[in-house]
Amino acid sequence: MKASYKKQLLCGLIMTLISTQQSIATPVLSVGIQGTLTKVATDASNLSRVDGLAFDNFGNLFAAREIVGSSGGLTYVNKNNGASTNILSLTAVDQVELLANGNLIVSSELSGSSTIKRLYQVAVNYNASNIPVSSIATSITTTLGIDNAEGLVVIQSDNAYGNAGDILVSEDVVFGKVFKNTLTGNSALSSQLATGLARAEGIALGTFNGAIAPTLFATETDISQVSKISSLGVVSLFGTDTVGLTSPDNILFALDGYLYVSEDRGSGAGRIIRIDSEGNYSVFAQGFSEPQGIVIDPLTGDFYIAEQGTATIWKVSSVPLPAPLGLLSSGLLLLWQFKYRTPSS
Repeated sequence: MKASYKKQLLCGLIMTLISTQQSIATPVLSVGIQGTLTKVATDASNLSRVDGLAFDNFGNLFAAREIVGSSGGLTYVNKNNGASTNILSLTAVDQVELLANGNLIVSSELSGSSTIKRLYQVAVNYNASNIPVSSIATSITTTLGIDNAEGLVVIQSDNAYGNAGDILVSEDVVFGKVFKNTLTGNSALSSQLATGLARAEGIALGTFNGAIAPTLFATETDISQVSKISSLGVVSLFGTDTVGLTSPDNILFALDGYLYVSEDRGSGAGRIIRIDSEGNYSVFAQGFSEPQGIVIDPLTGDFYIAEQGTATIWKVSSVPLPAPLGLLSSGLLLLWQFKYRTPSS
């Protein structure tokens, strides 16, 4: 065999291997980011169009299914073995958050302004091991109509944006609004906080671990920017985008003092961006197909990411926390284990 022909075969083999690797490539953490990225679950049915993520008081992970019709709803995901179980059928569920009473609240991304069937309170039924087995959803009647409800924030303590237990919700529409809702049972007194947002798909309220006063942030998907919303409803660009943020979706304050944003981009182009209190942007992870929901396990500090394009949930573990928060997290974990015991399944 001639040397030139051998070289051609070798080059062809290398290109084939590269192509194969690219076709099965998985997301990765960016250079310099500490931690381990692992797959938690993939389920073409129970995680189809997976979007928002949330934890309950027992450390159970829930995932929203953003599907119009009876295939939409909520899924319980076993963090240990990846088993995914449908616990609620409800149309177009987008985001999910935990209420102080232990119930969940979900947003249903239906078109048209309405005072019903846009927000639901979900009572979860558990077995003796505190594992979710089913649930009942009840529509929350709001005093103002909400169109394409998406982003959710449950206020944890009284501040300029509302009182503990108040619910902030954003609209995923052009010139969308943000509403404050004071919940009483399954009714809510609503007021408008901000307007004119270019599809506010995600909202987050936080302080960058005390670096600023409690402040609301939103992703404006249509103009690919993260905006700050004052308690008076003034909307302004936050920080300096040095990473080319594109189609921002979910947004989350994490225990490490950063604000995290997912990019709703397909074909492995989606990233997780993090922003510090000074408005500096950096890439945390990349290579996702339509990353959506992001959430922190409050008991372990692990970081979970919903990849809508592949019906998969990923986990970033061993992310180092600032020393005081690391000690606090360990203490909370011990208290939780003592109170609830870790479920065996």
